[in-house]
Amino acid sequence: MSLTTADVFTTLNDGVTLGMYFWVGPVYVCGIGYRLVRDDIHNGDIMVVEGAPNQNLAFYDSSKDMLTTQAGTSPANLDQRALLLHECTHALIDVLDVQGVTRHVDELAAYIAQHVYLVRSNPSWTVAPNNAPWQNFFQGIFDLIKARRLDTVAGNNTIISVADLEPLRQQLAALPGVNYGSFAKDALSGSNGLSDYGTYMRLARRMASGVV
Repeated sequence: MSLTTADVFTTLNDGVTLGMYFWVGPVYVCGIGYRLVRDDIHNGDIMVVEGAPNQNLAFYDSSKDMLTTQAGTSPANLDQRALLLHECTHALIDVLDVQGVTRHVDELAAYIAQHVYLVRSNPSWTVAPNNAPWQNFFQGIFDLIKARRLDTVAGNNTIISVADLEPLRQQLAALPGVNYGSFAKDALSGSNGLSDYGTYMRLARRMASGVV
């Protein structure tokens, strides 16, 4: 089984999600932005597709404005919702059409939002054992969140600069089993605003159902 559109809406409607307001480089991670993502899903401008039952990771495709969920049994648990929020953060960057954001900063913004959601939802949350590069990376994110007080709403309006992110960016680029290292430091994100693909798909569905 895979997580559903309802799980995405539950994540985006969560008070923790809507109470997040901080900057990661040029990316404004904010409740207002997540509301826009939610509304764009509701209106069909962003499609949610249930992934294959063995697909452990969710994915957002900015070229198609499509969010694919991961395997799991609905209702999603906290870790699963946090992963959905990671992908919704990529969607937020796409919806807001953030200019000048690099591929690495785009990814770091999503990882930071994911972990802020975890620690604000569960203040006793800690980084679980993992293979060393990943565990060290996640611990670095956790330490940054705690140092900048993002674990509570007291950290809202915090600005994390691109320079602040550089140690994490280097760790990100060196992680095994992912392609982050194949992107140059200054390679731009694929975010491009919402495309005409969603409009085309909505029209196709309406035509198929006999409604035009």
